[in-house]
Amino acid sequence: MYTFKDVKKDPFRKMKYIPTSAMRYDGFLLEDILEGYTTLKVEGREMTAIVLESTEAQIGAVITNQRLPARIITVTYKLQNKNALELQRDFKELMFRLYREEDVAISFEDEPTTTYYGRFETADTVEGSSNNIISTFTLFCSDPYKYGAENITIGAINHHLHYPVTPITVTAKMTKTSTLSIVNGSQTLKITSETLAVNDVVLFDFKNGKVFVNNVDRTNLLDLDSDFSNFQLKTGDRVTSDVATLSIVYRSVEL
Repeated sequence: MYTFKDVKKDPFRKMKYIPTSAMRYDGFLLEDILEGYTTLKVEGREMTAIVLESTEAQIGAVITNQRLPARIITVTYKLQNKNALELQRDFKELMFRLYREEDVAISFEDEPTTTYYGRFETADTVEGSSNNIISTFTLFCSDPYKYGAENITIGAINHHLHYPVTPITVTAKMTKTSTLSIVNGSQTLKITSETLAVNDVVLFDFKNGKVFVNNVDRTNLLDLDSDFSNFQLKTGDRVTSDVATLSIVYRSVEL
């Protein structure tokens, strides 16, 4: 028996194909915003270059500095619409969605737990004689690193980290009335100029370079010989304190 099926109301026929390389930019997929937009290819996510500075020596050269340049991500895309007027509207919307004055989070469907930080930089000239365009734009990542998902621990760093990482935050809740010392085996965070009370909460905010006590900025309490500016975590480290319970938030970093 023949069964009638209204394809106009079939939700599965309305589902748009999302490429594995589709980009999530500042929280949204361009494929979700623009019906005629499709990511075709993304370049610049793989290995990054290293810039070596050197001076000539009698034999070879002496390397004087090594640095990581900015990462450039190039996105090849297709944008199509039924007529030139609608296509121009799509380009205006695309530009509106990409233009930012600060770096934003960037991720891709085939590596959703990896985040880059950057912003739109350039776009290739588009041929104006077609309603079916294939072109490219670039994203400038002043920070060349790739960041993994956030991890939270009470002290043990068990995740595999290729490189030492600076924690996002270290939070200490005092269990004794005392000064505070937090160690990771070779480095120390210290507040010894003031006695802290039981249940005081000390937040070491590494991203913003500040220390808060009970939500009040008390960065001035940090000891001058504390390792706050270079405190890092490695696989196998154990972060401990004799006078506080700890919560450490960190994420892996890749090149």
